[in-house]
Amino acid sequence: MGGRQLGAAEGKSTTGRQLTAAGRHRRGPWAPRGLWLLAVSVGLVAAAAGWRGLQPGRPAPGPEQVQVTLYQSPSCGCCGRYVDYLRAVGYSVRVVATQDLEAVKRRFRVPRALWSCHTAQVGRYFVEGHVPAGALEHLLRREPDVLGIALPGMPPGSPGMDGPRAGPLVVLAVRAAGGWQEFGTF
Repeated sequence: MGGRQLGAAEGKSTTGRQLTAAGRHRRGPWAPRGLWLLAVSVGLVAAAAGWRGLQPGRPAPGPEQVQVTLYQSPSCGCCGRYVDYLRAVGYSVRVVATQDLEAVKRRFRVPRALWSCHTAQVGRYFVEGHVPAGALEHLLRREPDVLGIALPGMPPGSPGMDGPRAGPLVVLAVRAAGGWQEFGTF
């Protein structure tokens, strides 16, 4: 046909890209810039997504470094066993006996559907009910944007409660905007 195609002997491939002396395609001058541009783009995306959210998680502070303030009715026995449980795993617990536990729950914005027999404050979070220590560690390591976590009711076999555990304990996270979602099973 009318046009002549340049061959490998003339320094061009049949696709029109330059060849090296060994006959391989030569990368154009864009290649190093392309990799740099890719690296910068990934960095900008990471910054936009929030670097903390992309980190795999940092070590949780040890229980001995965390102060727990637990609000309870003075007559509740399982609350005392929960305090013993937290202290046994290393947490420093300050107990505040109150006759008006409902006011405490309202102050921390604990949804009524998730109420249990006691409410604790751990850092900036509330912890409602017989929440396992593993959930506390998870909360303190991840530092999610929530009001707190809850194990609703008084499930048998949960920390501080008598009886056999019927299955995994589902801990819920309460969002500041309202509502809750599963935080984890422990």
